[in-house]
Amino acid sequence: MRIMITGGLGHIGSCLIRQIPDQHDVIVVDNLSSQRYCSLFSLTRKITFLEKSVEDITVSDLGTVDAVIHLAAYTNAAKSFDAKSALDRNVKDAKDLALKCVHTKVKAFLFPSTASVYGSDVETMVEDDESLINPQSPYALSKWKIENLLKETLGNDTKFIIVRFGTIFGSSPGMGFQTAINKFCFQVSCGVPLTVWRENLEFMRPYLGVKDACKSIIHLLEGPESYKNKTYNILSGNYNLSDIIESLKNKVPNLELNLIKSPLINQHSYKVSDTKIRSTGYVPTQDLNEEISNTLVLLSGIK
Repeated sequence: MRIMITGGLGHIGSCLIRQIPDQHDVIVVDNLSSQRYCSLFSLTRKITFLEKSVEDITVSDLGTVDAVIHLAAYTNAAKSFDAKSALDRNVKDAKDLALKCVHTKVKAFLFPSTASVYGSDVETMVEDDESLINPQSPYALSKWKIENLLKETLGNDTKFIIVRFGTIFGSSPGMGFQTAINKFCFQVSCGVPLTVWRENLEFMRPYLGVKDACKSIIHLLEGPESYKNKTYNILSGNYNLSDIIESLKNKVPNLELNLIKSPLINQHSYKVSDTKIRSTGYVPTQDLNEEISNTLVLLSGIK
């Protein structure tokens, strides 16, 4: 299989290009706007690298591609309330790329959405009940818009796979620190007190190790046709914020916690079910406590 990965030097992409089995050819597309040149260091496989934005991908670029993994996007949910133009660009880029894939008969288009599209008082979220959809941020709303555009545009010659990822944690060569757990690890390593919304301490959310995310992508792309034209929740586990804080305290006993009152981005506490993806034989293996330890070790040189 010849696989194109957009945004392939980012947090997930830099891990994915190292996990995809060698029998597949990999094309990485990244405009290097995040300056993650380091994601290309010490690769043990050969890849094709295209330095360009998604909008500049041509039909010719897609001519021999069997599958597209569309990771490229603006991804900061907390700051998305002030990023309308970037989110609009996410939607337009995804739609235009999907149309090019249809034109060139790319067989599969995998899109990472987010479990943040949910927002209901129902305790457990499942993929195929749209009554549970209630995006709580502009970022989540843009993901939901793209999901619907892909379902309208794809499904025949080009099949879609939509994966609703939990909040990503864990290290990778192009690691990011804007998501909760990784950001907390960095702040703790720098001796910065953690500022946490008091109301959010016992709220439950789905979290996903970056290696589990990559494993799920490979599993679904390599699987039978019956896996396609479907949506899957992907997570390593559902955790309370207090579980994460406790794990950090066990490793950094002098951790300072600053509890404040503040409006929440997402007003709902919920679990996400991954029964659907598990029924295909996929099982997540990353452990939250172990990955927090690993990230803190990577940052242990900071005084």
